[in-house]
Amino acid sequence: MPQGGLLAFFLGLAILLSLHTQRRDLPFLRTYVPLAYRKLLFVEYLLLSLPFSIVFLLRREFLFVPLLFACTVFLPWLPQLKLGRKSIGRLFWMQGMELNAQWRLFWLGFVAGSVVFLSGVVFGRMILAVVGGSVVLSILFFAFHIPENWFYIATFRTTSRRFMHRKMVFCVLAVLPVLLLLGAGMFFRFPETVWFVSVFVCSYVIGLLNNIAIKYAFAKSPFLIQFFQSFNFLFTWAGASVLFTPFVFWQARRKLRTLLDD
Repeated sequence: MPQGGLLAFFLGLAILLSLHTQRRDLPFLRTYVPLAYRKLLFVEYLLLSLPFSIVFLLRREFLFVPLLFACTVFLPWLPQLKLGRKSIGRLFWMQGMELNAQWRLFWLGFVAGSVVFLSGVVFGRMILAVVGGSVVLSILFFAFHIPENWFYIATFRTTSRRFMHRKMVFCVLAVLPVLLLLGAGMFFRFPETVWFVSVFVCSYVIGLLNNIAIKYAFAKSPFLIQFFQSFNFLFTWAGASVLFTPFVFWQARRKLRTLLDD
């Protein structure tokens, strides 16, 4: 399977998925055109996917054209998952971060790291791909570190177990498109790194979930949150993030149980 075509397909799919999950006009469309709004979404996504389809046709990579078309057909039927008042679109990159200078700085680093990674993949420079991918994943790793207001958490009518499960599912869904793109780029351009990339992705996902648990385990102590998240970051990049998991998950469940289960 062509490497460039696969990367372009995942990129196009990630763009369409990000657009769909961040839409704010769906309630309006459902109200005023309830029978045709999915057709309108399909036409919009089809037009957005045309540049990718044209590139596939010019490169004679015909397999990706029907695959991308199938995605545009399926996407309007994909629900916008919600957690409380926040949609997955708002959680897609910066859960718990306000729209301030820090947020803009994170986005700037994310774009810069993505450009470096793509340059490494296109020109076959593994060091550039590793550096760029590391910057992107590091930014995403700390994008979920800010704890939510304790009183806001108390408004959720759910159990501590369900609350943690939902948070972690949304966290994984948020970073999954990026992990797929980075993993596909490394695997197809540098196949000799497949085992290293596989182990690191597993450690990264576990470390990211640990980060979510840490901010609830020590919600009333910003110093302890930063302290444990820093060590979790180091253990994650060493491939040993699972060592943190039992303690932080137990502590987070214990704290949330007193707030939600009582």
